[in-house]
Amino acid sequence: KSKMTELNYHPFSLTQQQVLAYSPKAASLSSVACSIFMIQKILRDPSRKEKVYHRIMLTLSFHTAIFASIMFLGTWPMPKDSLTASYGAMGTDRTCTAQGFILAFESLTVAPLYLSLSLFSFLAVRNDFNETFLRKYEFW
Repeated sequence: KSKMTELNYHPFSLTQQQVLAYSPKAASLSSVACSIFMIQKILRDPSRKEKVYHRIMLTLSFHTAIFASIMFLGTWPMPKDSLTASYGAMGTDRTCTAQGFILAFESLTVAPLYLSLSLFSFLAVRNDFNETFLRKYEFW
């Protein structure tokens, strides 16, 4: 056994821990790339910034990029010297706390943004995509 598995009290094998540590990275990386693409696409076109839908998507993409960046880090920020350290952990208590805070904050931020996108979609379909009608419900 390696030193890493001797310290761990996980019910998973080393291979399973590696898969769990590295599998979210591809999805996170693609999410960051797509979010950045959407942000730059909206910001470069003045006509898109005027539409409620694009402003919602801009805000959602910004927060999704942050959330996915933190998810990409995965187990890296976790304390490496803990008895329950996950595979790939190389951080400290502070890096773990920072990651946890950002994940919690972004989770609480992204959910209302998805709700606003759902409400926008409902109102847009209900009112024949009348932008004037939709703008009176925009709070920012």
